[in-house]
Parts: sequence; structure tokens; C-alpha cells
Amino acid sequence: VLARSGLKTSLLARSEETARDLRERRENMRFLPGVRLPDDLLITADAAAAVAGRRIVLLVVPAQRMRENAALLRGYLPKDA
Repeated sequence: VLARSGLKTSLLARSEETARDLRERRENMRFLPGVRLPDDLLITADAAAAVAGRRIVLLVVPAQRMRENAALLRGYLPKDA
């Protein structure tokens, strides 16, 4: 939704293989089949690249993965995020 609204948006994939598949197909066949991902959506497995220069970071993950994801991103978040 954010990327479709023209906002610079990143999606952090769990692995490089998943990121590559999402970039090539522009579709999440497992969780969102039939929904095309915007061409300008940055899809990466690199946490630093996903949050670089971002002022707003949304963690949109299942509750059981929130702590893991927050810990992963903690060292990469810009000071003003």
C-alpha cells in the first residue's frame, strides 16, 4: 500500500533466495498469490539496506517474530527513525 502510494518502501525478506524470488516474480506466491508487488518496492535480505535513510520503519510481522525482527534491526536503525 505504501509503495503504491508513491512512498519509498522496502521489504526485508528472510533470505536472499526469497528476496531474489520476490524481485523476479514481483509476487509472493506463498502468502499473496495474484497480488503484484510494485516495481519500485525495494526487496532485500539485507537489514541495513532495508532501513538505510528511513525515518519511519514499520515491523509488519507475526507477533511470534516481532522480538527477533526488532533485535535484527536494532543496530541498523537511523537515530531519527
